[in-house]
Amino acid sequence: MVLLLGAGCNQVLGLSSTQVIDAGFFDAQIDAPFACPPTGTTPQFSRVLNQVVVQPVFEYTTSMATMRAVAQSPAGVVEGPIDDIMTSATGLGGDPACLSCAQLSFPRLTPEGDGVYGVTSSMIGAHLGLYRRANNEWMEVQTFKTPLGSFLSSVTRGPTRHLVIYDGVAFHEYAVDDGGSSTEVLPAYQPQDLGLFNLGNPMLTADGLHMVFPGAAVRNGTTTTEMYYADRPDLGARFTTATLLVDFPVVDSAYLTEDCSRIYISGLGSLFYAQRL
Repeated sequence: MVLLLGAGCNQVLGLSSTQVIDAGFFDAQIDAPFACPPTGTTPQFSRVLNQVVVQPVFEYTTSMATMRAVAQSPAGVVEGPIDDIMTSATGLGGDPACLSCAQLSFPRLTPEGDGVYGVTSSMIGAHLGLYRRANNEWMEVQTFKTPLGSFLSSVTRGPTRHLVIYDGVAFHEYAVDDGGSSTEVLPAYQPQDLGLFNLGNPMLTADGLHMVFPGAAVRNGTTTTEMYYADRPDLGARFTTATLLVDFPVVDSAYLTEDCSRIYISGLGSLFYAQRL
């Protein structure tokens, strides 16, 4: 069943139409592109948002290897099959209503699906941690001394993973391994390095070569916030000047899948995706 939602949804999310679908991840049209574009080519996405999970979930990340997803919700961290109902992820943080319990924010499922990175916070402080599943629940198995900012990006494939810490001004890229090491690998990205006036929360693809984020640019004396895309040829290179994702709604934590075929976004108590054209 396909249902076109009302104009209020479109006004909030900024696309021309929105539809509810009941379909698995691979039920996209047969000619859908399942490979990221060449370096220097900006992907274009449909103006139609597909509503796939009618739950208030956000910070959504996926693993194509296990076809699973992890996200945050008002009730805590949740998990489930891609594009399906999500339930509590036992061990990934406590009840948000428990002020004395350790909480997990920015849960990031590894591309391999066997681990979750995130920021563990408690009454004594906060740190970057790695969680693994054991006996049907998640347990923190490693901590990192990575400096924390206001936002943690998705993480790349191992054994050496890349992630971006956003401190409210600049992007700091770190290389981490599951054994606990953490190193800032490139000079921080200031807004002007990406051709912008201001930056917002970034998310990386599984290979670390593609990044999407909100950003602000000054055009004709007016500062405008829009969604941007940047890429690079390899992990040792810096990201190029960002290019505009035309007509895409401005949202935090927009998650680009590892094959660049979809961008997932959250809003209005649901999870949506836009299909690449």
